[in-house]
Amino acid sequence: MSTEPRAKPASDRFLWLFALAWAGGAVAYVPFLTILLPLRVVATTGDRSVLVLGLITFFGAVAASVGNIAFGWLSDRSGTRRPWVAAGLALSCAILVAIPIAQGAWQILAMVVCWQLALNMMLGPLSAWAADREVE
Repeated sequence: MSTEPRAKPASDRFLWLFALAWAGGAVAYVPFLTILLPLRVVATTGDRSVLVLGLITFFGAVAASVGNIAFGWLSDRSGTRRPWVAAGLALSCAILVAIPIAQGAWQILAMVVCWQLALNMMLGPLSAWAADREVE
């Protein structure tokens, strides 16, 4: 007999809200990373924009990978997902709004790394939340 807790059944409401939350997460990063960030980097760094965008992409990807795993694990350890998702949503929105304040390459890089961590504070636990439910 297994001592693992049984997953709660996923209601239709949960599945729709989960899909909406995941779509919102994608909307948070796709336009930013593919359109707005490159425009901001070109505007602030000029001739060095390809190098700077490469560095931002690399360090942002590392932060996203580490953050996703770490925040999924932390939400496991805390026993709840909702506060992590809410905090990640609030922080990622705040950082996105603050990106125009960044003036140089290092400031943009730091803000993108922080934003990736915040975004994955939302997405890591959100992914794990799906595993907490079973489809009937």
